[in-house]
Amino acid sequence: MKTKNISRREILGHTMYGVTGAFLAQLVGRRALAQSSLKAERIIFVYHPDGVVPDRWHSDSVNNLSESLKPLSPFQDALTLFRGLDHVNPETGSHPAGVDRLLTGTDGDAASIDIVLAESLGEQSPFPHIHLGVDSNASEGRDKKISRFHGGIANAAEDDITRAFTRIFGSSSTRAVDSDLLILEHSLAELQKINGKLGELESQKLSQHLSAVEGMIKRKKGIANPVAPDPNSPIQCSSPVGPTGNEATVAEKTQRQMQTIVDAMSCGMSKVATLQISHHTSNLIIETEGAMRSHEASHNSADIHTRQKIHFNEQVAFLAGMLKGRKDPVANGTMLDNTLVCVITEVADGKAHTHHDLPFYLVGGSSAVNTGRVIDCRGKTTGSLWASLATGLGVPMGGFGSGQGLIDGLLK
Repeated sequence: MKTKNISRREILGHTMYGVTGAFLAQLVGRRALAQSSLKAERIIFVYHPDGVVPDRWHSDSVNNLSESLKPLSPFQDALTLFRGLDHVNPETGSHPAGVDRLLTGTDGDAASIDIVLAESLGEQSPFPHIHLGVDSNASEGRDKKISRFHGGIANAAEDDITRAFTRIFGSSSTRAVDSDLLILEHSLAELQKINGKLGELESQKLSQHLSAVEGMIKRKKGIANPVAPDPNSPIQCSSPVGPTGNEATVAEKTQRQMQTIVDAMSCGMSKVATLQISHHTSNLIIETEGAMRSHEASHNSADIHTRQKIHFNEQVAFLAGMLKGRKDPVANGTMLDNTLVCVITEVADGKAHTHHDLPFYLVGGSSAVNTGRVIDCRGKTTGSLWASLATGLGVPMGGFGSGQGLIDGLLK
């Protein structure tokens, strides 16, 4: 879900690239469901900003986790750590380039893997993609947004924890007017007027845009009018509890957004989610770690930056605990067994801005991936990781973005 207003140019860009991409992704997704037997059911991407302190992050074994990863010790058997994973063109490193490449697996204007999976894995869900944030919109700019629509259009996260919850689960009070929906409907009417004045070839091209805009409006109306859990559905879920209104710290807001995602997934309302915690070169301050901002700490204090990373991993452990504590509604085992939680950041070394040996890891998804180990990616790029995870979700890919082939030893 997003809150950013969309310009007419962005709408045209999205629709121009979206129609064919969505069709192909859906086709691949349908074939995958028939072909795959060992697969995960859902995926959650969790982003934290400004890289890490490498020598205080990387671990040679899940049984001997580093200082930064220590909060994940209760889940070591569910962990998959990566070494030797690079961005595409890793010799040119920076924060903005890292964000551009992060989920697209390439340079240039491309869709991110969460959007592609929403169009395939999530196409039948009430919410194909749940996209939440924590202070992720504190700074504008495309390079501050990790999720990208087709054509490279930035996809802003929903930072408001109350609005995020009510858009999914509804509210007994009021519905906010969705300004994005009004803009889309107005733009559709204008495009339909233009269509009547065009020649045959131009009209055919614009008709594709119109179909895609109509699809966007349909999806937006689904968000504006939340679908309550169906009591007759085989998927059972307890009544979700909304925010208290007292969530103030980074940890409280992060855990609240995580709760909304897990509740929605346990009710069968979504299979794909992205949680963006802040943005690169972040001014975010972790209240328990003093007054130094994230980006400032990455350049000036390895100790504070490491403590901030420990704090983020504590939140991931909270998420893993929720998933482990719930029986999976559609598969054997717990939700953690069947959910891939992928933790990412835009650069490797936060101080040097490197794009080699990215500090990514997975928690969960043992139904599809080999957990409890460190996997050497041998210089393969993030596109190969995204293709591997998609394949593990029943959406087989031979590569993604600029990444060719899969990560050896990752999938069962």
